[in-house]
Amino acid sequence: MTHLVTDFDYQFPRKHVERCREFGFTIPTTHGVVVYDEEYNSVDGADFYLIKEDHVTNDMIAQAKRYLHQNRDALHIRIAYVTPEKEQE
Repeated sequence: MTHLVTDFDYQFPRKHVERCREFGFTIPTTHGVVVYDEEYNSVDGADFYLIKEDHVTNDMIAQAKRYLHQNRDALHIRIAYVTPEKEQE
């Protein structure tokens, strides 16, 4: 069973997001791609972080969640944000 964690705000620096994109950690949606990161949890599956960049809509996130539910062994799906530029310095 997959749980959606909404109580926490996860953030990744822009450099990390771009590295995920370069490695092909993207999910196509009808309006573009959603970048994600994953962390293997156990033999039962992995934790996924869908990265909500400025252009990513709630509909795109919903499509990406459906994709993960249907195609991957997702233990947890979390929403992550890009760290604001001023905090990355």
